[in-house]
Amino acid sequence: MNQTLIHIDHPKKMPLETNFPIQGWIVSHFDIQKIWIEPDIELSFTARPDVEQVHSSYPYIKGFVGMGYQHNLQQDKLTFHCRLDSGEFSYTIVLEPLPPTQFVDVFTSDFRLPPKVCIVAPGPNGREYYQKIPNDFYIIAVNKAVLIPEVQADVWMLNHMTENVQRWYGEADAKFNGIRVFRYSASVTMPPSRVKEGYFFQTATMPSEQLNSSMPESIDGVIRAEGSITGCAIQLAYNFGVSEILLCGVDMSGDRYWDGTINIQASHGNTWPVSANVNSLIKWLAAEKGIKIFTLSPTKLEVPKYKPKKVFEVLRYKPKKVNSGRKKTYQSYFRKVLIRLGVYKLIAFVLKRTTDFPIWANLEIDIQSSCNRDCEFCPRFWDRSGVRKDAKGNQIIAKMPSEKVYNLIDQAHKLGFQGKVKLHRLSEGLLDKRYVEFAKYIKLKGLRLLENTNGDVLRKNETLCAELDGLIELLTIGLYDYKNEAEKQAEMAYWRNRFKKTEVKFSLPPENCIIRQGSKVYAEVIKNPKALDLPCIQPSRMMLIRYDGNISLCCEDDGCHFDLGNAFEQSLQELWWSYKHIKITKTLAKPGGRHKFARCSRCYNSQKTINFLSGE
Repeated sequence: MNQTLIHIDHPKKMPLETNFPIQGWIVSHFDIQKIWIEPDIELSFTARPDVEQVHSSYPYIKGFVGMGYQHNLQQDKLTFHCRLDSGEFSYTIVLEPLPPTQFVDVFTSDFRLPPKVCIVAPGPNGREYYQKIPNDFYIIAVNKAVLIPEVQADVWMLNHMTENVQRWYGEADAKFNGIRVFRYSASVTMPPSRVKEGYFFQTATMPSEQLNSSMPESIDGVIRAEGSITGCAIQLAYNFGVSEILLCGVDMSGDRYWDGTINIQASHGNTWPVSANVNSLIKWLAAEKGIKIFTLSPTKLEVPKYKPKKVFEVLRYKPKKVNSGRKKTYQSYFRKVLIRLGVYKLIAFVLKRTTDFPIWANLEIDIQSSCNRDCEFCPRFWDRSGVRKDAKGNQIIAKMPSEKVYNLIDQAHKLGFQGKVKLHRLSEGLLDKRYVEFAKYIKLKGLRLLENTNGDVLRKNETLCAELDGLIELLTIGLYDYKNEAEKQAEMAYWRNRFKKTEVKFSLPPENCIIRQGSKVYAEVIKNPKALDLPCIQPSRMMLIRYDGNISLCCEDDGCHFDLGNAFEQSLQELWWSYKHIKITKTLAKPGGRHKFARCSRCYNSQKTINFLSGE
């Protein structure tokens, strides 16, 4: 048996930054006294329970961590020296060359952030506060926080690709569909990924350039090291237009994550040493730049506690939904009282008559939740929120009660609505056997029934086609499976022959695919930031009601992120002419309005569509 074994977790490839983390472990039959790299940079010992399990036959087991610098390297070699009670020895590793990154330098890109950002770290103190993150804050998840189930992150920041990170990286890579901003070294050492685009940042790592306990001179156009990944995220937020920063789970204490696991390669102590550096950064941003920084959860940082909106603001903004099983918050209770007292009804009555805000043109009622297909271009594809699919990717099967459907149609009719009605929302309405009876009722009310379908149900059911022919005014059939022009024309001829009274049109995703959030396509295509500067009028034209009664702002808001209310609790008039709905809609109708809202600031629905057949 070998008397001593040494293993280097990181680095294994040539580092491109001035300094770089060093991690590894050593086991021996002799007492381990010291380990260092040239010229004389001593590394710190840490516990390594994972190594203890594998190499339990060795009496002496220690992990080590530290920082190395470019001048410590002899070309492509890094030499370690170790002192045991039996003597000293050296161990040299040859570093592999780094491959080029496909990510783009964030400081030379069109990357931008909205004014309000919440930085979520994986500390356990954040567990009770995820549901309290305000809806109007864009979320940056750092490191493992991207896996927190209750947090729907918009940006994922990653610092290092260490062995500890590699334990959970695969799961995060598969689940996350937002924007990635990785440190350069992580972007070139990450395992093979389905996502090829993202941004990288480099840190100023020379000792004179790093953050310290003194106020920094400037962080304009730079991200300084020695502030943890949270410090990097704060600097990123400042550099890209954020004026208010909220922290959650940024404990700056210990090595435990929110899920009970432990970072086995770190030993930060009760208070992280870099806390003083981050405190200086925060004070400088507040004093010199007017940046507001608060914390939701307990932290070792010197940051004021975030104060939520005052109770009277509930009149304008609905509080965040509370998970089933949790006690209702005071604000949600107060809101229900206001509903019962008719306050919202009065507000809608006044705003309907005093504002230039006409009724919607399109009404979509989601009569059931499921779809028989799982298309890569559909926002359902990556959903694991429990709306369309559960955490394991299984479909949610639910139906809107029939009496609710009829009531919504009646309400729309009484409000004078005479426009278009559809009976789906990211679902296949024709899977519902009640469809024909609902369709007949809509026509009885003098409304126009339009429908979108993938055609699978109709292809197998000639009787249903005959019942719907003429009952549906316009039927748009999605053609997903053709490979060439001849197959496409054959499909079109087939469907036109099936329907004689109903007008038939076709959607052609293989040639005209829209970039939609939540889809696989969204994560893989190159997006044009200029699309985000365009005005959006969709919310002013559509009333979208999900199968559970919740209201979506537009077709990109199946998660109902804006908390516009529930049609089972309030009338359509109250929901459409609410102060909040009108304000959001009018803001989005202006150029640049998308940047005011986190969900809209990453919507590329108006970008040029993609032709998968031609590759354009």
